[in-house]
Amino acid sequence: MGRLAALNTLREKLGEDGVNALLEVIEEERGGTRDNLFHLLEERFARRLAEEMGKSRAGMHEQIGKPYDQGDVCILGPTDVGDNEKSFSLCSGL
Repeated sequence: MGRLAALNTLREKLGEDGVNALLEVIEEERGGTRDNLFHLLEERFARRLAEEMGKSRAGMHEQIGKPYDQGDVCILGPTDVGDNEKSFSLCSGL
């Protein structure tokens, strides 16, 4: 049965007001489903982000806890490179 035929049958059985009420209910449910899906995706994203941040923090703690080696250079901040230009250096040799 096609969509138009189904609507015509519903109009015969429920009347115009009944069909409109049914369509409103369907739209409300569809919207609720969409909201639930977005909520679920948001929770999954937040959980995954927390996992990745935890891994990143663990990696940083591991790097910070390593013993200092004379070959390691770690400058955490701006350094002058001449002509009032600033450059940020990160750890190398770790």
